[in-house]
Amino acid sequence: MRAYKCSFSNGKVRYRNSMKDEDKADIFCPDGEHFFGKPEKVGDVMWLVHESNGLYLPAQHPQSKQWLFEEVMWTCGKDEVTYRNSPNMDDTVTDKVVPYACISAMPAASQPGWLQEASTKMYVPMNNPSTGEPLFTKGATATVVASAPIPMQMGNATGPGQAPKPAGVPPEATFVHEKYVGPTTLAAGCAGCLCCGLPGLIICLIQLDERDVWKTPDGKRWDLMGKRIEQ
Repeated sequence: MRAYKCSFSNGKVRYRNSMKDEDKADIFCPDGEHFFGKPEKVGDVMWLVHESNGLYLPAQHPQSKQWLFEEVMWTCGKDEVTYRNSPNMDDTVTDKVVPYACISAMPAASQPGWLQEASTKMYVPMNNPSTGEPLFTKGATATVVASAPIPMQMGNATGPGQAPKPAGVPPEATFVHEKYVGPTTLAAGCAGCLCCGLPGLIICLIQLDERDVWKTPDGKRWDLMGKRIEQ
C-alpha cells in the first residue's frame, strides 16, 4: 500500500467500478485529495485501487497520458524518528524511521502535524515536539506510481550510522557527524580579525560548523548526496 495525491489540476478524476475505463462510478477524486492505494497494471494501463472504497482510478489520462496522481514521499532528516501506534507522542513502538530514509505517507486528516505511513498505518510526528523543527521533508513525482516501491527502512535503528549509503560512496566509508571550518567559522574569524587583528584567526581552529558526511579511513569525505567534498 502507498500514499497518493490527486494532481489533476483540471478538476477531478472519476472512479471506476472495475479496471475498465467505460465502467464509470458515480463519485470523483478531486484535485489535492490524499488517499492510500495500491497500483495495479492491466496491459499498458496503470490503475490505482483505493484502499477505503475499493474502487479504481486511472493513473494516467486515457488520451493525453498525463499522470493524474503522485505518490507522496517524505524523507526523514538527520535524526531518527520513532513510530507511534496513534497520533500521540506517548504511544511509541520500537520501530523507527532511520535518518534519510524515505516513507510513503500522508498527513493525518484528523490530526494536523502527523504523518500516517501507508503500509503499516503507524504515525510519526512531522515536527520535533521540543524545537518545532521539521523532522521530514516532502518530495513526490507523478511518475512514481509506475515504479517499484521505495523500501521503507524500519527496525531498531541505533542512529545515523544506519542511513542508506548513496551511489558513489566507497563501501568502506562510515557515516559521521563532524565539526568543520565552514561559513559560520569563517564569519567568526573575520569578526575576530576586525576586533583583535591576526590573532583573531585562532577562532577558525574552534570549528563552529557541523555536518553529516561519509568518511573513509584515509580521510576522504562525501556529502549525503554522494558528492565528493574537496578538502
